[in-house]
Amino acid sequence: MDSAPGRQKPLRLGAILLGIFFLIWLPFEDQGLSLIFVYALAVSALLGFYVYQRWQAGPARLWRAALCGCLAGAVVTPLILLIMAIKAGVHGHAVPESAASELTGILWLTPLWLIAGGLVGTGLGLLTQK
Repeated sequence: MDSAPGRQKPLRLGAILLGIFFLIWLPFEDQGLSLIFVYALAVSALLGFYVYQRWQAGPARLWRAALCGCLAGAVVTPLILLIMAIKAGVHGHAVPESAASELTGILWLTPLWLIAGGLVGTGLGLLTQK
């Protein structure tokens, strides 16, 4: 089930770049959620690609790609909440910077991320089928 070492290099590079971005971005005080959303989407996409590459032992199956996309989509909301908690902890805020309505809105987006991830995974699966 091991994939070729050459196929792992882009994923490693992406993980390193995301880690560097996170360490540079973490100390800055910002009130917006847009960078948190983009970062969580990038991390979840990287995770989805990693799982798909590791799981692609046999012939490429469309359902595997769709399932990996759904997994990546399902991880977005917990990642957003985790990143928000880490930022609040690093900046020493006793209470979260975000209002309860923003947190509720993030939770309500979970089905959207799941569906979008499944659709993107299905599309990528269709593109990679032979």
